[in-house]
Amino acid sequence: MEQLRGFRRVRLEPGSSKLVTFRLTADDLAHFSDVRRRVAEPGYFTVSVGPNSDAPSQRHARFELTER
Repeated sequence: MEQLRGFRRVRLEPGSSKLVTFRLTADDLAHFSDVRRRVAEPGYFTVSVGPNSDAPSQRHARFELTER
């Protein structure tokens, strides 16, 4: 399931680049469990960065949420 988190619009001139950082917390990764409680379960997540959700130029990175 895809969800929009850590959104920020960055305008660039053609051929330019910019370093952008953002922080995702465990709460950003949480969902509602079967008993209607918000939980952030350990596991692997993929972050996608690009002009829109289906752009061929999108970049992806994978990270792991471990138990706290």
